Amino acid sequence: MSAPVRAWGTQVLKLYYANLNYSLVKFRIARRGSQIGTFRYCFLANIRRTACTKTEFDEIRVKAEQMYSKEEGDIIVNVLNTSTVEELKVYRAISQASAKKILQYRTKRNFQTVSELLNIDRMSFNAVKNICDNVLHGSKEESGKKAIVATCTPAITNRECQNVESLVSMDLQQDWVTFVHMDRQFNVLEWYREPLLGAKPPKYNHALFLQCINNFVRKLPKADIYTFENKVLRYQTQPRLVTLAMNMRTIEAMVTALLSVDVEGDLQQKVYTLKNNVVSQYFQLMVGGERVSGQQVVGKLLEGYTVNDIDLIVPERLRASYQQMMAPQREQMCASLMQALVFYKLVVFKKSKQPS
Repeated sequence: MSAPVRAWGTQVLKLYYANLNYSLVKFRIARRGSQIGTFRYCFLANIRRTACTKTEFDEIRVKAEQMYSKEEGDIIVNVLNTSTVEELKVYRAISQASAKKILQYRTKRNFQTVSELLNIDRMSFNAVKNICDNVLHGSKEESGKKAIVATCTPAITNRECQNVESLVSMDLQQDWVTFVHMDRQFNVLEWYREPLLGAKPPKYNHALFLQCINNFVRKLPKADIYTFENKVLRYQTQPRLVTLAMNMRTIEAMVTALLSVDVEGDLQQKVYTLKNNVVSQYFQLMVGGERVSGQQVVGKLLEGYTVNDIDLIVPERLRASYQQMMAPQREQMCASLMQALVFYKLVVFKKSKQPS
């Protein structure tokens, strides 16, 4: 065997794979198709795509250990040692095959450090990093989602947000209006429905409309700001809905005007509208381009669960009143409640943290 082939073979002997599960394999080498040698006793693990020397592997192991603090490492190791295959598959970086390999490794010994993931067949450094980041912070796909920007009209200043102690959120319909009065600690103070124009509203008459809307506005509790969602009214393909759209815009305009005038008759901006679909995006209610019911989200909040870092406090009388309503009525109640939560989370709290 010539010297070049013998030298190259020596380098092959240094190759060993990250799981350190040494096995005796045959490794054939061909040089220019003429010289063939067989080297036995190569330090090889199960066949992998990427090979490295022992020194390189030690550096990778140290690098994996240094990526995370002791507390973060303990969290990752605990997940690896206690999760089932199905629970591991929840993390996007862990496939079913990888989850099974993790459990197979765990049957022999529990994980003590993050770097032990490198001992698993076909587990590269990048794969280990993706798994650990996924366990700690969610997947790259999830963390890289575009942030939801809650734009309100008109613009509200940072100082105004800092001074907000309570708000009233309304879901405006031409027959009924539901509203919730909530403080910034997510305490629900009032939450109910009020009739407006009825199921069959009368033919448009500005004086009658103004009287009905004024009666409703007078019943609203006092708050620092008032808000409702700027809904998109799609009536182009159904001309019979043009009247409904005009009535809704009239109701919105009159409510805004009546709430924006103080006792001295001066104009004071207190009504803000949320951009369409912000509530749906925040609570992930969009399916196939259409908004689905929010009753499941509200149901969890009423049962005491934390949803999107929100702990809602609702008096028993208001909770019982909600439970006694029919499903369509509850849906309107849910809309006003979720609007209030989103306005606090995405407008009031975010702007309050910014410098004035």
